[in-house]
Amino acid sequence: MNASDIQELCSIARKLVSNGEFDEAYSLTLQIYNSLDEEIYGINYYILLYNVAANLVDIGGMQPNKDASILGCDMMDKYFDSFLEVIDESMLYYNLANAKSNLVDLNNVFEQTFTTIEDMVEIKNLYWKAFKSMDDDNSTYSKELKVNLANSLKRQYRIVESISYYDAVILSEEDIPQAWVNRSEALMQLLQMSGSHTIKLIREIRLGYLKAINSENVPPPWKPYYLFRVDKLTQDISDMSDKPFSEKEDDLDEKQTWEEYYKLNDYQKFVLDNHLVLSEHGLYCPCLGGAKDNLTILPTHNGVSGDFIIPMEMVLNRLKSEYSLARRSFFEYKTMADIDDAMCYSELHNGEVLSLGVEKLRNAFRICFGILDKIAIAICELYDVYPANKIVYFENFWQLNKDSRRERFEEVKTPAILALYSLATDLNDRKNGELSFYKDWRNDLEHNIVVVHEGSELIDPYNSYMYLKKIRLISESDFNRHFKVLLQIVRSAIFFFTFMVRDEGRKRSEGELLMPNTLDWRL
Repeated sequence: MNASDIQELCSIARKLVSNGEFDEAYSLTLQIYNSLDEEIYGINYYILLYNVAANLVDIGGMQPNKDASILGCDMMDKYFDSFLEVIDESMLYYNLANAKSNLVDLNNVFEQTFTTIEDMVEIKNLYWKAFKSMDDDNSTYSKELKVNLANSLKRQYRIVESISYYDAVILSEEDIPQAWVNRSEALMQLLQMSGSHTIKLIREIRLGYLKAINSENVPPPWKPYYLFRVDKLTQDISDMSDKPFSEKEDDLDEKQTWEEYYKLNDYQKFVLDNHLVLSEHGLYCPCLGGAKDNLTILPTHNGVSGDFIIPMEMVLNRLKSEYSLARRSFFEYKTMADIDDAMCYSELHNGEVLSLGVEKLRNAFRICFGILDKIAIAICELYDVYPANKIVYFENFWQLNKDSRRERFEEVKTPAILALYSLATDLNDRKNGELSFYKDWRNDLEHNIVVVHEGSELIDPYNSYMYLKKIRLISESDFNRHFKVLLQIVRSAIFFFTFMVRDEGRKRSEGELLMPNTLDWRL
């Protein structure tokens, strides 16, 4: 067989996977693998071998099939450098991450420890590598990458970011049912982590499974389970509302939600559209109530107790205030006219972006790290886990391998604390965090010269940049894109700080008779 014949067989194997015929797909893929010979296929050999490995990874993850997962992962590891010469870098990292993710044995997401979170850091880093090197943000591949990146984050309790990636894929209206299914799973985790729930939340969970049932891209063997989930959630909604479930009422609720959304001002829409609101309801509903930053430690159901609740609510106010400034700066940079009639700059023809908008963005970048460090201080105060040197930065104060600190953190661990630790590993260069360069950017913005420039290629006819040693050059598009990721990370951290304190307050309230003590909103 020639290379095109082998490629056609690989396509047939992929169709078998799509149809849920996993055993047949696995058998055919093994036949293809055993027929490959580098001497016969020459330059096409590694392209064909990669396609075989990718098919094995898909079969391993979807069936699931451990043998396929192991073989696919071994091939990705063994031939990685050769694949890199013929395959897009982002796609290669993506499939390697999928391969390694298949081998993680995690039956119950709520049985995580700091050690299991660390075991998944490498996989998460590979997805971030793929995300960073992705060229086309609108391709089908980019959407599948966002779903699997979100899945990896979800396994580490980072549901706030996960939901934002699922929503971004769903908004494209492309038929990618796993975005809907995994969004539903993330919302179920939200219900458990927050301890709060609404009928709207249950409706949104149900909607995800309903969308998957109606998708043409779901393997038929999976649909009975999704139908079971829809029936169960339909009954849950009926029980919560004390009346039979009504599709008509569901449609009316959705209509009212969007009527409220369209009445919001431009800033409120921007905050919701970019997943930047600090509201539990706003995580899944773009209504008027979801547009308000009403996140609070006090839960809507049951109660909390402890002398730390009010001080930590004060910390939350501080975090929300600083976050609102960073977020508003992003909005003004993106949407408002940038005019300063009093300011003049020398024209050096070097493409540097000099404007109020970008200065707001630069300042907001620094603010974000200040918020994260304040969360770290609050963790140290609440659990008495200051490091020996008393120096606290969010990304590296954990120091789990020193002075029995791992044991102490395991004693107090909750899903929210584990999510915060996972966030910190992204920003920690000692953990090979793929986003650790954000801290480098922050430090350079504070202490060195950072030039944000137009375009991807630098133009500097007067060599204005070459003279300086302490200088960092960042394209405006990269700065904009990565700032949004950072802002969503900070938002996520604020949510998990809130859930962490709430969890601790619940522990202290077990077996106690609680009296109501509400907090008023100061607007």
